Parts: sequence; structure tokens; C-alpha cells
Amino acid sequence: MYEEQMSHYNMLLSRAAYDIVRSDLADTATHPGLFETWQDKLNTYAAAESVIDLYLQQGDYTTAMNKVDSLQINFVFSSYDSVEYPYYQNLKTLQAGWLGQGRNIFDLTSSEISSLSAIADSSRGIAGAQARGILAFAYDSAYAYVNCAQMPDTSQKSVRLGSGSDKHGKSLSITVKPNPATDRVIFTYSLPEGIENGKLMLYNPSGRLLDRLDLTKAQGEIQYNCSHLEPGFYFYSVSCAGELKSGKLVIVR
Repeated sequence: MYEEQMSHYNMLLSRAAYDIVRSDLADTATHPGLFETWQDKLNTYAAAESVIDLYLQQGDYTTAMNKVDSLQINFVFSSYDSVEYPYYQNLKTLQAGWLGQGRNIFDLTSSEISSLSAIADSSRGIAGAQARGILAFAYDSAYAYVNCAQMPDTSQKSVRLGSGSDKHGKSLSITVKPNPATDRVIFTYSLPEGIENGKLMLYNPSGRLLDRLDLTKAQGEIQYNCSHLEPGFYFYSVSCAGELKSGKLVIVR
């Protein structure tokens, strides 16, 4: 099972490297027509995807979407392609929509972010990789994906050496969902072993403290009403016993 997982991730790694090269070439192409001709001569699924992205970059959204629709006609789909194609089609439809309205990835609506999140969570192919890239770049810690295969735990054979974050046996942790959010979020926290008191703090982008909440249990959840916050980025942190863990919260409407 793990060999199959690692093989899949190696395939994604190779494809990601190829995508980076193609993306750099597309972004710096002084003769887009020659680039398109070259990709068309390759006659591969990946080459067709690069041409679609070129059309989107050039603002030719109709041609881009027509080429998206033609993928299932011009190429024989494997079972993997059949699963991934709807995600890719949805992603390109979203991109054409916001680009056509003169917006960029920093101007997405809550509905668009939710759609990207669904693609990021579900797709194992290029659509998922691009969706995660957009969310991680424009919304930072909201979707900092690291989808690695889970290997068997062999840590029982040795003592794990670490920094101060593990000096109590269990590390300090804090997460917030949903993120991006509109009006309410849930902070889920866990304090180091033996610690039952801490503080959760919320800051605006300039670093001004907006709220401070007392933590009175070793772990738990805190429901927080953020409807009063303006759309944008905010920072949260949890501190206890000289340790600090922080993250970024995105508010959209």
C-alpha cells in the first residue's frame, strides 16, 4: 500500500516539475504563437493544459474554455482522467470567471474560495495542485497543504529529541476552521502535557490586539463570533508556559 502511495506522489512530483518548467516558459514566451504551435505538436494532455493556461493569461477566455471542453474529445481518458477532468473543468471555469471580471486571486468571493477548497480537498491531479497553490499563496496558512503518505510509526524504538515545544511530552497546537471564514470560527487547541492554562489572542494585520481569551483546559474548542471583523487577514496565537503558536485567519464576505 505504501509503495503505491509513494509511487503516486513521485508521479505528482515529476508532473509538478514539468508544470513549473511549462509555466515559466508560458510566462516568458516572447512569441506565444510559436509556444502554442510547439505544445500542439507535442499532442499530449499536459501540453493541451499549458495552452489553455496560455489562453487564460492572454485574456482569450472563450478559446480557453472551448479547448477545455475538447479535451474529452481529443484524448482517450483513463479512469483517473475521468475522475479528475470535472475538477479541472470547474477550476478553469472559475479562473475564466474572475479573470474575465478583471479580478485576480486576491479578490475572490467567499463562494469562489469555497469552490477552490472543494477542488483542493478532492482532486489528486493538476486541478487540486493549482487550487491548493492559489489558496496557499493568496490566503497563506488557510490551505498550507502537505499531502504526504502516512508511514507506519516506529518512534517507539527511540526517544524523539526536540526543542522546547516538546519539553512537556505533548506539543502546543492550535487550528481554526473554517478558514477562510465569514461570521463564526472554531479554534481547536491542545496545550502541552501538564499545562491547563493559556491565552488565545487575536490581532489585526498591523499587530494591534483585538481580543484575548483565557484557556482553562488542557485541550478544547472555542467558538468565536467574527462577524464584526472586516474582510481581510488576521493573526491568532496561543501562548502558555513560555511557548507560542500562531497562525493566520482569513475573513471573506
